[in-house]
Amino acid sequence: MVRTERGREIIRGAVESGYLELKPAELWKLEKSQENLYNKKAEIWGRLVAMRLAALRTPRFRKAYLFRCWRTLTVYQKIASVFGTLRRVFTKRIRMRPILESSSAVPVKPAFKIEPDLS
Repeated sequence: MVRTERGREIIRGAVESGYLELKPAELWKLEKSQENLYNKKAEIWGRLVAMRLAALRTPRFRKAYLFRCWRTLTVYQKIASVFGTLRRVFTKRIRMRPILESSSAVPVKPAFKIEPDLS
């Protein structure tokens, strides 16, 4: 599957050079190959809800249709996406970090120093 004009040029060149052979495929093959990605996307809505319940800031995903995807999950997957995130928030003690103004920020020494390999 090609998503950009540059990708289209690369594929076209590979076909013309004989490195690649293309043949039509059924749509269900693409859907099946991306099934795990769809489920991950579907879980995001529940995770965002859990983060909001824990008073954490959340990103906005415009036109991602996350709730529509989340509705396709099983009841178990929905519960796991919300309560699994809440569990991680509280067991790992994830809290909202204060926003520092540039005038009040204090530089911190790094935990370790990375030495370049000169060999």
